[in-house]
Amino acid sequence: FIDICEENDTVVMGRNTYLAIQSYPDSLRDIFEQLPIKKVVVSRDKNFAPKVGYFISSSPSESVTNNGDKILLCSGGHLNSSFLNEKITDRIIVYVLPVIVGGGTSLFADMPINQTDVILESSDVSKSFAKLVYRIQKN
Repeated sequence: FIDICEENDTVVMGRNTYLAIQSYPDSLRDIFEQLPIKKVVVSRDKNFAPKVGYFISSSPSESVTNNGDKILLCSGGHLNSSFLNEKITDRIIVYVLPVIVGGGTSLFADMPINQTDVILESSDVSKSFAKLVYRIQKN
């Protein structure tokens, strides 16, 4: 995950993903927080204040404005669906890792995706993970 983050200018996450990261052991969390990339948390809660080193955004479109060309969305189903609905997303990259992190979460929330809207662009399978890259077809 750290290697993936390092390939980007910004990592955008929802509040629940931020809270999950904050619950990780210090050694894991510190590696992520020391990355020289911008970290943006999207939340509609006006009272939510992430710790120093994170920026707050109130919407998906605001979270990507002036934050570089390579933005990684690392989030749950609701925010992922919001990015698709606002047509901000151009690719979906799914990493399948042989490690269980939490109880699992849906990629998208309450959003049917037509199979013609998402096209498998590439796949890479190694000993430690599988990477699937899907291109979003703009309608």
